[in-house]
Amino acid sequence: MACRPPDEPEPELDQVDGGAGDAHEEAETELARRITELSIPEHLWELPHLKWIKQEADAINVKPEGLLLKVGNRAACIAGPRVVGHIDARGNFPLTGIAATVGRSSAGSGTSDSAVNRLLPIPSELKEPPTAVDFANQAGKVDLGYLSLNPSSGSALLDRMQKRLPVLRKDDDDAEAETVTVFVPRVEMNYGEGSTLLNTIDKSKGSGNSGAGLENIILDGFFGAELKYDTTGEKSRAAIPAGSYVMAVNAYFQVEFIGQALGHTHGLVQRMPIVPIVKPAGDAELAKAGLRVANGEGFTAEEAARRLTGIPTRPDSPGEIPDVIDFLMQRNGAPDTPYKRMTMCQLMAVNLRLMEAERSGVADLDPLKGHAGQVQYRIASWMALLRCSYHINEDDWEVAQAFAKVSAQAIELCREWAAAEDRKADSEDNTKTARRARVSEEARALARGDTPRIVKMIAVRVRDRLKNRGDLSASDLTASASGTDAKAWAEIGGEGGRSGLRNAALEWGLQQGYFVRVGRRYSVNAN
Repeated sequence: MACRPPDEPEPELDQVDGGAGDAHEEAETELARRITELSIPEHLWELPHLKWIKQEADAINVKPEGLLLKVGNRAACIAGPRVVGHIDARGNFPLTGIAATVGRSSAGSGTSDSAVNRLLPIPSELKEPPTAVDFANQAGKVDLGYLSLNPSSGSALLDRMQKRLPVLRKDDDDAEAETVTVFVPRVEMNYGEGSTLLNTIDKSKGSGNSGAGLENIILDGFFGAELKYDTTGEKSRAAIPAGSYVMAVNAYFQVEFIGQALGHTHGLVQRMPIVPIVKPAGDAELAKAGLRVANGEGFTAEEAARRLTGIPTRPDSPGEIPDVIDFLMQRNGAPDTPYKRMTMCQLMAVNLRLMEAERSGVADLDPLKGHAGQVQYRIASWMALLRCSYHINEDDWEVAQAFAKVSAQAIELCREWAAAEDRKADSEDNTKTARRARVSEEARALARGDTPRIVKMIAVRVRDRLKNRGDLSASDLTASASGTDAKAWAEIGGEGGRSGLRNAALEWGLQQGYFVRVGRRYSVNAN
């Protein structure tokens, strides 16, 4: 290995470059904080039905906005397909929607699902639907209840949404019929990890059949459109008739993965409001105390009580919202049941007219707002249903507008988060590219008989170690090279691992006069 010319600068030690990573982490922490602080105006929680839900949210320590969104979707699901929305001549549409909540891992998904079941439990009669009909002509009067599932594909969902019930008696009109096809009118899908929903959508696309794709079924289900199989061998299966079902979809996204949802398809994101369900971080010292307990280092009862001083006690769960289930179950979900249209206040009507006006350009200004009117209508209708009414009043519309604002802000912050993740990935890619180029350059230098940079750096570390600790043996100086250094040495063709790298550094350092060797020990050259 060549000696360092007199005018060559001394090699600098590699520093762990945590600056970029730290900056990314700080930016992400700030974005996460801003997302958790998004809230609807406080006075809205004084509305009786919202106040009830807020108490439940406080009891389980989640943000009430996210819980309210899921409870509203559940209410629309129980109400069923015969209670519909209507804006203009385009006709009726179901009141269920696609609701997205965001938060940290293990911070609100499972607990909020349980809370929804306490606030609005699925009635037992919907869990135990009829298993047969007396006569074939009674199929239109059958309400097949409720179905909860997370299907692997669109075809799997359609399979579960229809059943063939045996006909117990014959009549003159259809004496040959032994079974009749009936459809499940209420479908609810709850994804504790939103990424699971997106991955399922992607996998179902890969089946090669458009009818097997889950995404198209969910998008069409948002409008209550006819759901058709479009796959070979499925011609014997019936299509799900338009207007015969409702489909409630709830998805919980970890905030660090929300970019996956925003970058997936406009169709899905256009249809789903996004609100936080995790509360802002609490007292830092209390959090540290909690972590200590989590690590098995708990406190005495006195110490724990002292640390909890000043922390408000969580309220008890208020239980089921009074009277709502009875109201929602007034309309049978069977196909022969007449539709009941929601009505709306004039304030909401004129605002929707402005938003939905032909060629208004809302979708052109922001593609994610393509179905904003439909989304806001649904949220307003959920508020009406939760107060046992088919009429959307100005309070309901105010809540829908407040949620639209929170969702817009959340989406903007999630976009920032996704952009930060992209920048981080680009930075990591650039670092990897630079490292590969450096390894190639070092390998060529070693092959030519030149001294690679890593050898020079270890020689500097050896000199500094000798300055700090005095005379040391070669064995003592092995620690100057880490396992990571040894790996880098091997990558460029160096031999002998840490010892080989140490020996090369000692040889080069002696040549440069960094230190001297006396017997079996090395010391800093006093000259």
